[in-house]
Amino acid sequence: MSDIPSENPLKQEPASDGEGGERAKNNQDRPPAIDLAALIDTIKNEGATYRKEEQREDRGKASRERITIGLLFCTVIAIGWQVYEMVRVYGPVKEQAEASVRQAINSDKALVEAQRAWVGPQNAAITAELAIGKPIEVTITYQNTGREPALGFVYIVDTFSVTIADDKKGVTAQRSAIGMSQCKSDNKWQGGSVVYPATGFSSYSLFSKTKDDFVDDPLIKGDKIFIVQGCFLYRTFDTPHHSYFCYFYKTGLSKIQNLNICPGGHDAD
Repeated sequence: MSDIPSENPLKQEPASDGEGGERAKNNQDRPPAIDLAALIDTIKNEGATYRKEEQREDRGKASRERITIGLLFCTVIAIGWQVYEMVRVYGPVKEQAEASVRQAINSDKALVEAQRAWVGPQNAAITAELAIGKPIEVTITYQNTGREPALGFVYIVDTFSVTIADDKKGVTAQRSAIGMSQCKSDNKWQGGSVVYPATGFSSYSLFSKTKDDFVDDPLIKGDKIFIVQGCFLYRTFDTPHHSYFCYFYKTGLSKIQNLNICPGGHDAD
């Protein structure tokens, strides 16, 4: 019986858990092998794709910047052209407007000048012949030749004598200039009367008198000159105005009824 082969001679007992079983187990737990060449190619392809994408974005950004700069340039040109056209069109209009304003101002000024009060001296006279040791009484007539009353009318009169030599040195002119400057600088004063516009030959008069012993021998002989200077102050259309005058008397040259007008010392505003 022992010589009889087994029923299935190819059938063997399963291998024991020896060296062969251990190798099979290790093969099952080992991770699959990585294809490095394929991984490198993939990384290269992804890098190339990324760089191409960046290049496309850079080109797009550059194109947008160029378009933006072009639009800004066109906008600046358009604005400049509009400004040029506005200057070209409105320049004459502005000049016409300024001319109209100037004309209106001049018209108003001309109207005021035509209607305002104008007060000025008419004549200066000495009431009596000069006598040594006596005062000189002076009468000054004046008129309002304007169309409006002169309000707040006041006056200043200064009388003095000067030698011929001092007159030639400019003493009279210097004193007249000082008086004129003081009068012009006075734009505020209190009180005063009203000088109405003159009708026909009507006029107003004011009087001034020197000190009692004013007249001396040089004045009688003509070695001195008698000076009468003064200033009118008044308001018209609420605007202050001034009129400055100067007369003189010299024996042998002047008449007491009509004193001579000084070469200078006259002004009005």
